[in-house]
Amino acid sequence: LKTADGRFLAGAQEAADYIINNFLGEWTDSRTNKTYRFLSGGQYPNGVKFPWTSTEHNSRAIIYLNALYQHAPSNNERYAQAARWLAEWMTEQMWQGNHFEPLWREDGVIDRDTDEKVDVQFMPILAFHQARELLGIDPARYSSGLAWLGFLSEADYNGKKVKGYPKRLGNVHSVWVEGT
Repeated sequence: LKTADGRFLAGAQEAADYIINNFLGEWTDSRTNKTYRFLSGGQYPNGVKFPWTSTEHNSRAIIYLNALYQHAPSNNERYAQAARWLAEWMTEQMWQGNHFEPLWREDGVIDRDTDEKVDVQFMPILAFHQARELLGIDPARYSSGLAWLGFLSEADYNGKKVKGYPKRLGNVHSVWVEGT
């Protein structure tokens, strides 16, 4: 999107349109009768969507859709609306008051079994910051997820101590570089 080469922009739009057309799912909360939209985690070879969705993947999609909203010559409102839907699902369903949960099943149940929760705390903050103008969301409101992770881990790398968050919570001798 930053090259100003229309070939890449057209390809980016084609990919976004495919994602929206094939991976956008919806679920209605029976308690509130409110319908949420999100991107599923992918699809099986037969085309059936995976029965789960990820906060991290939806965060990355917000960044992508917001860039297209800003730069694409067409479908801008479609990309903006999709980004708004994903942000609404994340803030109203995946935010637990002090952290984001990583996975959600299409039956409306949050999957709390995984201990991979590092990327899920920082990716929404990056997405909300990047799309702040479009979404009107203050990313600082969700920064407590980083404190919720707790301690920084320490690991040796080429004879030097490296500090950061572990990929899996509780693993005190590793550092997850992407998440840190």
